[in-house]
Amino acid sequence: MGAVILRELARRYVQSQKQALVEYGVVGQGQCTLLTLLGRQGPLSQQQLGLLSGLEKSWVSRGVDRLVDEGWAERSIPETDKRRCMVTLTPLGQAQFAALEAYLNAHALHVLERVPQAQRAAVEAALQVLYRSLQEELEEQS
Repeated sequence: MGAVILRELARRYVQSQKQALVEYGVVGQGQCTLLTLLGRQGPLSQQQLGLLSGLEKSWVSRGVDRLVDEGWAERSIPETDKRRCMVTLTPLGQAQFAALEAYLNAHALHVLERVPQAQRAAVEAALQVLYRSLQEELEEQS
């Protein structure tokens, strides 16, 4: 039963987050994913963005195009490797990332606030255990 609940919880949370992104004004989840990766990890190559996001090369390219068009990111070619295209957030992109993170954190907090106060600490502790377990699983897979 726990496995079913975990899968359904993940599915419903992603669905809720997608709706929150639409309300925020972000149409493409791929664009949001790229913005988040760049905001959290700093400059990345388009290849790294593809690997980390799980998006296909063409989707990454179009997503980066949109970020550049919005003025949120810029592309550069390093002198040391002309085959590599690096993507970096601009100051405007960093501000957009910070605003998006704050909005999504507020959304997550809103969901957690629906948990009865008497159970909230236990739920948050269980989430930390689950997070560590998932991190271990991902590390083993890499």
